[in-house]
Amino acid sequence: MTETQPPVWKVNGFEFKVLPKMHGKWSGVHNSVSVLDLTGNQNAGTTRISVEEDKWTVKSTETDKFGNTKVQVCSFLPDKDGHFRVDFADHPSHRGLVITGWETPADDSITLEFHDRSGTLIGREDISVHNDTRSVYIREFDAESGSLKGASVWVERKVSEADGKEGGEGKKGESKEADK
Repeated sequence: MTETQPPVWKVNGFEFKVLPKMHGKWSGVHNSVSVLDLTGNQNAGTTRISVEEDKWTVKSTETDKFGNTKVQVCSFLPDKDGHFRVDFADHPSHRGLVITGWETPADDSITLEFHDRSGTLIGREDISVHNDTRSVYIREFDAESGSLKGASVWVERKVSEADGKEGGEGKKGESKEADK
């Protein structure tokens, strides 16, 4: 029996193996706990991941128990195979940060690291996808002491494929079979 290779997508000329598995709309629960307030909170959330000609777009929506909704949009801008930088152009709290990400195909995961201007690690997200479940583990660190400030766990199930299909067309997520 031969093992099926996962699809490889080219975005802006660079190959990606894990992000194509995250393509689509996801919905689930976002739990957050602060070191100062261990009671935490639970919010409903959705994430939509799509590919455009030269980048991945990630839109997350989170609604708390009072009906307040927070929307966050970012772009994953490829800079080499399996690696990208993250741009939160319209998010003031992320201005001045250096945010990078990379895929780990063996684990079906991606990692994002948030560094301040001095290079200090202030946040890390580990995101994995298995079957139709997407898990996100977020840690925030104090820039001065390096101690953990808070953590969040998101668990989402796949709701639908973006645009109703995988892969897109041509440069918009060119799909090709991986070399065997």
